[in-house]
Amino acid sequence: MADFSKWILSIGEGTLGGPNDGIVDIEIPPELLLTNFDDPIQAIVNSTYPNILENYLNLDYLSVRAILAAKIETVEQINEFILGLLPGEERECLSADRIDKDEINYADHYNVLTPEFLNSLRTSGVPNHRIKLKIGTPIMLMRNIDQSQGLCNGTRLIVTQLGTHVLAAKVICGQNKGLFVVDVLEQEFQPQSLPSYHSLKHIMPVNRSFNVTLTEAMATKSQLSLRKDFAACIRNSGYKSVKLYGPMGHEVNVLVVKCNPQKSWMIKFGSNWKKFVAMNHFVAGDNLNFQFINQQNSNLMKVIKIV
Repeated sequence: MADFSKWILSIGEGTLGGPNDGIVDIEIPPELLLTNFDDPIQAIVNSTYPNILENYLNLDYLSVRAILAAKIETVEQINEFILGLLPGEERECLSADRIDKDEINYADHYNVLTPEFLNSLRTSGVPNHRIKLKIGTPIMLMRNIDQSQGLCNGTRLIVTQLGTHVLAAKVICGQNKGLFVVDVLEQEFQPQSLPSYHSLKHIMPVNRSFNVTLTEAMATKSQLSLRKDFAACIRNSGYKSVKLYGPMGHEVNVLVVKCNPQKSWMIKFGSNWKKFVAMNHFVAGDNLNFQFINQQNSNLMKVIKIV
């Protein structure tokens, strides 16, 4: 893990490959590559989710696995592929999309923005118009439901029951792992798709989470164990930060990539920055464990306890 963190840091700082003019060939370690495959999606699924049919209901198995992708389209492709592997009946959930009439100044604009056009819009952080689910599908909450039980935006669950306008699920990660959640009802979202109007989307507040976007992953570091393919990094410079999100009581493992001589770094408490001085002498490659113990600004928690 220490070697991997140093390699990632050297890429970020542009020091890998020695002095250069901004263009350099980077050799990726062979253990990080999938090279022998015919179908790239099948290859990465088999690598990340080995023996998935025997383990797709196993919370411990799911809690330490996720595939990250940069584009929503790639996320959908991989999630569709994995869903097709799972047994059971598939249920399709559709959103009801409309325009907020108060935001439309001209009737012509309102007539042009058809439901079909609104259905086609995709935004990270907002459920798609069409979501296919099965019992056993991992999902991610896209809305705060009950923060006292850790049911916040970004919480990962597994579907246990499916209804027409409601579902039930179990929490996959964190202090409330195994908690049975009922009545995840449809809710209304307001995506900021285009600056000229506001659209309203009525749908269950979930997305599938076999595969997530990098943006969604940044908001759920507390939900995933520290792995080579999902490493959270703290940097001690004043202009770089890592935001930690999660329900109260959840813990997050953080990999120390770089320490300054004072062994300190900056952590943001709400809108204020504070300097956090380590009580012990940490070095690059060490693993720290933080716990969210106080809520502030919706999902953003004060990180004030080191375990």
